[in-house]
Amino acid sequence: MMALDRKWIAREMDRWKVRGLSVVTVREGSEPEFHCLGSSDPAGSHGTNLETRYPIASLSKAFTALSVGILVDRGEIGWDDKVADHWPDAPFESQAWFAHATFRDLLLHRVGLPLHNLYWVNSTRSFQALASDAVFLTKTRSFRERARYQNITYLLAGYLVEKISGLSWREFLRKSVLDPLAMTRTGFGLKGEVSKPSFARAQSLEGGTWKPAGLLNVDSILPAAGLVSNITDMGAWIGFFLDRGKASGKTVVDEKIVHELIQPQAIPEGNSPGKEGPVSGFGMGWVSEMFRGHHLVCHTGATNGNCLAGFIPDKKTGVAVLSNALPDNPICRIVAYQALGSTLGLEPFPWSDTFREKTARIGEDYFEGQKKIRRTYRKTGTRPSHDLAEYAGEYRNPQYGKIEITVQRGGLRAALNGIRYHLEHFHFDQFEFDCEMGGFGGLLSFHYDNLGRIQSVLIPLEPAVDDLCFLKIK
Repeated sequence: MMALDRKWIAREMDRWKVRGLSVVTVREGSEPEFHCLGSSDPAGSHGTNLETRYPIASLSKAFTALSVGILVDRGEIGWDDKVADHWPDAPFESQAWFAHATFRDLLLHRVGLPLHNLYWVNSTRSFQALASDAVFLTKTRSFRERARYQNITYLLAGYLVEKISGLSWREFLRKSVLDPLAMTRTGFGLKGEVSKPSFARAQSLEGGTWKPAGLLNVDSILPAAGLVSNITDMGAWIGFFLDRGKASGKTVVDEKIVHELIQPQAIPEGNSPGKEGPVSGFGMGWVSEMFRGHHLVCHTGATNGNCLAGFIPDKKTGVAVLSNALPDNPICRIVAYQALGSTLGLEPFPWSDTFREKTARIGEDYFEGQKKIRRTYRKTGTRPSHDLAEYAGEYRNPQYGKIEITVQRGGLRAALNGIRYHLEHFHFDQFEFDCEMGGFGGLLSFHYDNLGRIQSVLIPLEPAVDDLCFLKIK
């Protein structure tokens, strides 16, 4: 019996405006079931197939966690070893949390850091450089107080794999994970991928025309969100976990390591029980949910596309869904939940209608809602204290790097790591900014010194912490 009906998948793709999708269902004792539908490109000239490669974004975290687990299995480190003991020349030994953090802490997101996404998004720095500066980022929780999802600690984990193994993270992952699992089509970053017909680029339907979405550079965050793969390789990945650390009958890692990786060990901040899919805990590179009475180990990815991989260990069944849908599209969960429910022989559940209701309840975009709130305290009739040209220049923050502000077409524009922002005067020396790629905005504030010279700008690049200060350097 097929887990999924192709006509049903096609209807759901049409309903949720998805251009291309590949899915594999893996069951013990059966051949993997593959379905590839739609197109990888906006023109529709390249249909998806088993070779179509998708960015798998945060699914990459499980690969980094497994890399650490292999080092544990080899006896080179322990889960609860202090990271500082394996990084004696670290330039930030004075940071209290770093002195006590273990490998387990890094992989369970429990060092107190919030997202800090704009620290790494589109950065041209290497992940090793970002990892070295990451411990100076502002925390919002005390060490081990609460587990809060973010990408930064996986940069640190990837960097530590390099220091301990003596290999680059890419080399270690290739030799210790990808080659043993015969995942020959899984690669690193987007360089060389985008121009290939086999690459599925994120796209959206606008005015009846499919248009490509902007791509973010993920080379700076490879261990957390930078892998690219196809549905064949992801089927092997799911099968590896269902077989408790074996590939083609050969042990790659002891099953105790697999057990440690997938067990929920930390409660996520904001966790709230629900009927059909609550988050019950973080594993290492994985998240645990209750799926209709079963323990589902899964993870989603939402950078440069949309994907999901998951499995139910005690039922020896799993699924992976890769798509070029936009990040907020629920198509991967809908297809994955349908496949799992069908494989388990459960009564059909209206997943698509459920997510449609949730989407309707969410309503307007968060940032648009914040903009409406700001309008209520805007002081009308004010103007900037300086000519616009005096606000222009380069500003720098020790961790986030350089932001450049320029005057264009009679207004201010800003650029950080190649991402452009439009600035509109709000009141006094405050400007409202909107990301040209969408999905982010806020209110930045310029400040001047005792001589009236523009000295700095405060920008809310991480909503969970105070506005970040960028000093004007020229």
